[in-house]
Amino acid sequence: MAFLFRFNSLLKQRRHRLKGAQAELAAARHGHQQLLNREEQALCRMAEQQTLWETDQARGVDVATLLCMKEYRIAMERQLQSLRTELLQAAKAVEEKQAAYIECEKAVKMLECLEEAERLSFRYLQRQREQKELDEISILKGFHEND
Repeated sequence: MAFLFRFNSLLKQRRHRLKGAQAELAAARHGHQQLLNREEQALCRMAEQQTLWETDQARGVDVATLLCMKEYRIAMERQLQSLRTELLQAAKAVEEKQAAYIECEKAVKMLECLEEAERLSFRYLQRQREQKELDEISILKGFHEND
């Protein structure tokens, strides 16, 4: 008689959920990393524009160019602020996905521990049955030898 875990289908379902949660967590981390890269690029562009603005001011620029540069800088700052807001949301999403992943992992581990306990119990009972059969055989054999 083979061991059959009574919650096997539930364990399979929870393992499937765990893989899904793992994929969602990976996607959330990837999205967060992309936003970090975009923020870094925006900061580099702002630094480059600041350097250009300072060199142009040192050479002297007309009012229209100066106003255009200021508007561009303000637009870049708004874009950076928007990116940082998205980063906060992405970080929150990563935390939520990670919490969901941990919960799924706990559910799977709980069932795996239960399966292992039932497997050990099954083996113990199996050995007891086998030992009982062997004892009965040896008792009957001894009984027949004495006759």
